[in-house]
Amino acid sequence: DIILQRDVSEFIPYVLQLIALLLEIHRRSDDQLSPAFESLFSPLLQPPLWERPALVPPLVRLLVAYMSCKPGLFKPITTLETVLGIFQKLVSSKQHDIEGFNLLAGMMD
Repeated sequence: DIILQRDVSEFIPYVLQLIALLLEIHRRSDDQLSPAFESLFSPLLQPPLWERPALVPPLVRLLVAYMSCKPGLFKPITTLETVLGIFQKLVSSKQHDIEGFNLLAGMMD
């Protein structure tokens, strides 16, 4: 949380990947998702994060992990529209089109 708040750019991709891994492991258990994990969800949808190319692959992995672990977070129409907008932006970019399809595949699971 401190690394994300202080915007330590060298470590953010690794932190996002570790959080995604924790969520992927959590998905296999029947436990409730911690409020700390839920509080990290909304900031992931903010456009400035998606402007940084190094963050796109770990952000996609993290969103897909949230989708499989806590699909209820994606029920509000505004959240779904935001994720679809992220998908559209990624697919329109030659550099990140594969990540857009990874996001779409995660939505279909």
